Amino acid sequence: MQANGTSEPSIQIENPFVEVRNVVLNTKSGSQALTINAKRVLQPITITKLLSSNPLNVSNSQQFELSLDNVLFGSSVTLTPNSSTYLVNQPIYVRYAPTYLGTGQSTLQFQSNDFANTTTQAIGVNDLLSGRSIDTEPTLRSTANVVRDNDKVTVTFNLPPNYAALGYGEGRLIVASEAPTLPPTIRPVDGTPYTTGNQKYGEGPTIAPGFFVVYSGANSTVVIDGFNPAVTYYFYTFEYNNIQNDLNIAVPGAENYLSPPVPSEIPGIIAPGNPPLPVTLVSFSAKVSGSQVAIRWETASELNNKQFTVERSRDSRTFETILTRAGQGTTNATTVYNEVDRQPLNGVSYYRLKQVDLDGKTSYSNIVSVSLLKAGEVVMYPNPVANVLTITMNGGTEGVSATITDLSGRTVQTQQLRADGKLDMGNLKVGTYLVTVGKGNTKVTRRVVKL
Repeated sequence: MQANGTSEPSIQIENPFVEVRNVVLNTKSGSQALTINAKRVLQPITITKLLSSNPLNVSNSQQFELSLDNVLFGSSVTLTPNSSTYLVNQPIYVRYAPTYLGTGQSTLQFQSNDFANTTTQAIGVNDLLSGRSIDTEPTLRSTANVVRDNDKVTVTFNLPPNYAALGYGEGRLIVASEAPTLPPTIRPVDGTPYTTGNQKYGEGPTIAPGFFVVYSGANSTVVIDGFNPAVTYYFYTFEYNNIQNDLNIAVPGAENYLSPPVPSEIPGIIAPGNPPLPVTLVSFSAKVSGSQVAIRWETASELNNKQFTVERSRDSRTFETILTRAGQGTTNATTVYNEVDRQPLNGVSYYRLKQVDLDGKTSYSNIVSVSLLKAGEVVMYPNPVANVLTITMNGGTEGVSATITDLSGRTVQTQQLRADGKLDMGNLKVGTYLVTVGKGNTKVTRRVVKL
């Protein structure tokens, strides 16, 4: 129907609806006034909404409410034209009332018998209503333990069974930083998913410069890597909810983070670093070279290194100093050291490397062993022997290997000698045998007759 018989009626919305964000599930946003302007109309105009489909909206419930007085809200409003001017120029009030997580959208429509199309139809401009909801905020905050292992950190949350039902968050956010406290102005932003990807420090998003998100999810134990072993880090944890309960689906962008009720600094959970080692020792070895022992070690770097001391022992417990070599002080270059024990012990010897800092602090390498036997210092008796052959040598026989072979080269017996040097040959047949003490380059062989 035409308002005055000469022109078609018209309707428009003068201002758009501004999308509302971070409205908590099952609450209502503040309202916005949208001015409806209609011309050449006599009949009432009913404003309704067309709901946009969303798989999270299982019940297809309306997400927006309308009102004429900003007090009573419902699913529609009816506007009455001025009977003299045939105009409508009136605000309607719209608010977002989410019943599911994520984005909700509707389109404003109208119906009036004044228009040629008397069915419900789109207004066309400024008619989109849009909002985004977040989950309810957790009420309880869990504690966490942090364990450091060089470049890795394991964070374990202390959570009871059915923790979400008790009020703890459905998920947890972990932030790492070199800063020992988190300022009160820095918090995770509700409705932000903070996708972390590979759980590696420094490569994920931040909640502020220097405060890196290293994990976001529902796990109770998390391993994060990428840390500098020499640096101390601090960890900050936040509970959040973002699960659509009727579908049991986590909805990115629906996170509601639990923050302290009063803004304050949050102390970080400390993960101490290990100070750089004074010396990075690549290798340390001792090898027999003729009648001497060649000692070699290599460093990849040195920090305030005063000197090295090579120590030797007969029993791997009591050590004596045999030589000292100056260190390089501080260097990042590879350094190789070669020394010689010119008067080694007979038998088995043990060596270790002692490193001394400029400030007097010391550290030790692993212990290495060599076996050196001198032919003139090995005695085997009685020879011929009926049952037990006794072997003596300078430095003792404890742990020295003894091997008996026949004249064809076949090994017939192998034994580790004890301190008494006794070698039992009672089970062997009568004949001549070769008895070898030691192994490799440090062996002495004697011909022994078995009676």
